Amino acid sequence: MKYAIKLFSLFFKSILLLVILYVFWYLTFPSIFGYSASYKNIHFHSQNKFNTEMAIKILASASQKLESHYGERNEVEINIYDFQSSKFYGLANPMALSSFGGNPVIDDKIFLYHADVNNNLAYANRAESNEVNLRNVLIHEIVHSYQKHDYGMLKMFSLPLWVVEGHADYIRGESSLDYQTGLNLLSSNKLGSSPAEWYFLSYALVKHAIDEMGATPESLYNETLKKEDVHHSFLSVVNSNRITHMSLSLVNSQ
Repeated sequence: MKYAIKLFSLFFKSILLLVILYVFWYLTFPSIFGYSASYKNIHFHSQNKFNTEMAIKILASASQKLESHYGERNEVEINIYDFQSSKFYGLANPMALSSFGGNPVIDDKIFLYHADVNNNLAYANRAESNEVNLRNVLIHEIVHSYQKHDYGMLKMFSLPLWVVEGHADYIRGESSLDYQTGLNLLSSNKLGSSPAEWYFLSYALVKHAIDEMGATPESLYNETLKKEDVHHSFLSVVNSNRITHMSLSLVNSQ
């Protein structure tokens, strides 16, 4: 019994030490980012040199897109960290190692796996659908920061992921999988469960809910509009378009 207590005590102390070390690292890691660029409330930091003029242009474009939905949100200071390292990115964002970026629930930091500012590209650590527009990734992640401020951290934990991620992609205006490609996969019953395909479906459902069903973001966040209803309506449209496409193909083949 005494041995078990000692073993548990050692385990607890080890976990506590790891937590303390992680908190220390989390609070101090921004000091390793020596290069920065800012536009209004959005601040981009990298360990490597980049084209500052291009970075500000990207940040300004992202800010303008966000302001068209949210208005100015200068009270929310956004700090973006481009790690360009799988090890450090894994420490900062351990729950989403294959993502383009991450946004922890506890603050307004945004982590990027790897950004190429000069070419306006962001990369993910995965084999497929691993390169997208950097400006759009920033929009997606900043939306998550605004979601936390508007609805609170507790609400963010309870919200359906398809709403949280789908609305971020909706404001961004795309998903990591091309929309038409996703529709084609869905129409042919070939849509799988990869991260890119899951994000596409979440985006497609939110897009359909707002653009076709007249839903508001509030109805999605308050869960007055159910996923089952949106999914049924969306699939009805997809199936209708598939039948129309098949009919046109038959006509054209005659």
